[in-house]
Amino acid sequence: ETWLDVVDTVRWVRGGANFLWTSERGGWRHVYLAAKDGSTTTPVTRFDADILQLLGTDATDQWVYVTASPTDATASYLYRARTNGEGAPERVTPADQPGTHTYRLAPGGRLAFHTWSRFDVPPTTDVVELPSHRVLRTLTDTTALRVALAPLVATPVEFFTVDVGGGVTLDGWM
Repeated sequence: ETWLDVVDTVRWVRGGANFLWTSERGGWRHVYLAAKDGSTTTPVTRFDADILQLLGTDATDQWVYVTASPTDATASYLYRARTNGEGAPERVTPADQPGTHTYRLAPGGRLAFHTWSRFDVPPTTDVVELPSHRVLRTLTDTTALRVALAPLVATPVEFFTVDVGGGVTLDGWM
């Protein structure tokens, strides 16, 4: 009758006075800032979408980094939000890179390993500076793989959604 989402990732911030945790208490999976004594709980990520992963914070615990896909369930992007809950999350992943993005943040959140791919682009891994997302070093060279892949994906790939009724849509591609 009831679903219980076990949350075992708690990130202590602000010298241990607060912690970040994820919860679906507002209808979406979001990050919340809670006081250690339980006196306050503030929503941090404010948009109509689930966050996929809580990655970490910057060195001053003023920003939290998460991955989410608020507009397209077939993609994932990096966002950052103020830990005080003010304002909407900001997309950090460049707009000209549609697809799937994964990140591994270094302590302090200034650098990250970033892997990006999409249906017709093999995975590429870079070291990026945050929050500018400036590429500092490319770790994988996929030029030969892109050339080999080109004839196989020469026809444009179309992504779409299908309404199957009852308020349910399915993602598809052809």
